[in-house]
Amino acid sequence: MHIYYRSRRNFWVFGIGFIGIVTRLWMLSFTLIGKLLSKIYRSFLPNHYLIDKNEIWFRSLYENNSDGIISIDCNGRIIGVNPAILRITETKQTDYIHRHLSKLKLNLKEMESEKLIDAFYRSFHEAPQSFEETFLRSNGTSIELRFVNVPVERNGKRIGNHIIVKDISEEKHSQEHIRHQAFHDELTGLPNRRLFNLVLSQIIETSYLNGSGFAVMAIDLDRFKLINDSLGHAYGDVFLKMVSERISKSVEGYAVTIARMGGDEFTLICDGDSLQEYSLMAERIMNEIQQPYLLKDSEFHMSSSIGIAIYPEHGLDAEQLQKNADIAMYAVKKKSKNNYHFYSTGMDKKELEKFVLEGDLRNAIDRGELQIYLSAPNPDQGS
Repeated sequence: MHIYYRSRRNFWVFGIGFIGIVTRLWMLSFTLIGKLLSKIYRSFLPNHYLIDKNEIWFRSLYENNSDGIISIDCNGRIIGVNPAILRITETKQTDYIHRHLSKLKLNLKEMESEKLIDAFYRSFHEAPQSFEETFLRSNGTSIELRFVNVPVERNGKRIGNHIIVKDISEEKHSQEHIRHQAFHDELTGLPNRRLFNLVLSQIIETSYLNGSGFAVMAIDLDRFKLINDSLGHAYGDVFLKMVSERISKSVEGYAVTIARMGGDEFTLICDGDSLQEYSLMAERIMNEIQQPYLLKDSEFHMSSSIGIAIYPEHGLDAEQLQKNADIAMYAVKKKSKNNYHFYSTGMDKKELEKFVLEGDLRNAIDRGELQIYLSAPNPDQGS
């Protein structure tokens, strides 16, 4: 009995121990499997998380972008647009979605749909394509737009395009303002010396090819310094603006380029076929300048001296024509003022060079190009 009892107890104890070991192994296996599944899940979780996160960021950028975006598949069909393109082009979403690019109707000034399609397909084989066009609004105003075709790729394969549409009106206006300042006189708004020389060179080239002639007129006011000194520079500027308006009025309707060269000097390029035409134009300008000016509740009168050089008789290049027109103008100042004179080779060059130098010095003073240096007297050299 005792032996049987002990053997049975030992067997029971052994059985219980075996079951415990198996249970532990079974639980351990589940733990290992759980850890393995958890590891696998975590390995996939960041990718899904990044995809979702990127989608949120992209969608926010797409929807809230101030530039218009038109999304197109590789077949040229529009698959999406953002709110900005609807605002910029005054259109509705139904004007875009599921339409082919060739059917897109935008109220552009010059661009045809073929140009947009050409840029779309070229962007598949070349760098992103861009071009600029004027968009006409429903209220009659216009804005400047820049179109940029940007290819969309996935896994190295081209799947479509984004057409990004940017309103560049302010940029264009700024560029135009800078360009206008570079080539126009700030006070009168007339072309400045730089633009005048460009235009004159172009006209010389055209006239050489077609055999036509023209004249260069140099205009100088006779007593402008008196007005400037008596009334001050502010009224002097007002006076110069009035003169520029009168010169423009006197040649209205004629093929004439007017420029302010600096100070009280103006220069014209005018078409014509005879000395009589140039004389009549000079007389109209002089008569208009002679009309009274009301400044500070007082009337002022002004006269002008005009020198005329004709292409090709008096010069074949811009520099020579302007120089000879100046020489003719200073000849008028020397003799009588308030008149005009055609350049001639028989003029007294030495005397006229003095007037030319005087004019250059006056311009240099106006532009602040001269400086005066004073030195104390040397006692050893006497008073």
